[in-house]
Amino acid sequence: MVTTTASKETAKDAAKRLTKSYTSKGYQPSGLYKYTENFYRMRLDKPGEPKKIFPLSRNGGGWVLGEPDFPNGKKPIYNLSLIKKYLHVPIWLVEGESCANTLVGLGFVATTSGSYSSADHADWESLRGRCIIIWRDNDE
Repeated sequence: MVTTTASKETAKDAAKRLTKSYTSKGYQPSGLYKYTENFYRMRLDKPGEPKKIFPLSRNGGGWVLGEPDFPNGKKPIYNLSLIKKYLHVPIWLVEGESCANTLVGLGFVATTSGSYSSADHADWESLRGRCIIIWRDNDE
């Protein structure tokens, strides 16, 4: 776990600093996704290389590459504030934050756990009793 002591540093500035070893090799930041005030996920891309996804969280000493301890051991889902704000609309469940953001930009409420591999570790409780539309990714 990489850490910083700059407690007033923004998540964006911390993400840039903490991923310099990748950006110096040609990876470019392509997304910084806020889950909570203290938990983000960031994405780096480089043509011809697999994407890199990193959790970014704030602890008592500043920002770190890593996940915080979640209260119930489950990670929050993306766009939780929208889900709680719009209680009587369908929720679109997609794979990835950029897909969720695209739907939100079109006026829908959308969420993700981040990726297919993170679904088992997500806290889905806020979706209990809600109308959910699952839009599967178009890949294997």
